[in-house]
Amino acid sequence: MATAQVVTTAWIEISAEVWEYEITWTSTDAGVVSHSLAMPSLSKIMGWYLFMAKVNPGVTPTAAWDWTLKDSDGIDLMGGLGADMSNSVSVLLIPKLDGTNYGDVLVDGELTFAIAAAGDAKPGVNSFFFRKVCGR
Repeated sequence: MATAQVVTTAWIEISAEVWEYEITWTSTDAGVVSHSLAMPSLSKIMGWYLFMAKVNPGVTPTAAWDWTLKDSDGIDLMGGLGADMSNSVSVLLIPKLDGTNYGDVLVDGELTFAIAAAGDAKPGVNSFFFRKVCGR
């Protein structure tokens, strides 16, 4: 029997200038998850900057599982840092802008969160942190 994905989300106000978007997920039997962050929810952080991601793999997804957060142009806002994730270690990540530079990324449209190769019905939590002003 096929396992459906389960996704719950929450906006958490850290301060007037910083919001966390928490995605709690359980993968399908194919080990995938897909979630769009669109209007009206996206209006909360439109024009803000993504400055950090926190990944908690939960109950051991398959080793080397992958996730992305892409904009409407298909660009991974984390620059590929979600590839080959540990199945037991939580991490904080700063968006990778190119081969050597890291920093804030402007949110200017719909975002799509996706997971691959997590394993059958594996849970986890990914959080994304947004701030009103670029921190550089």
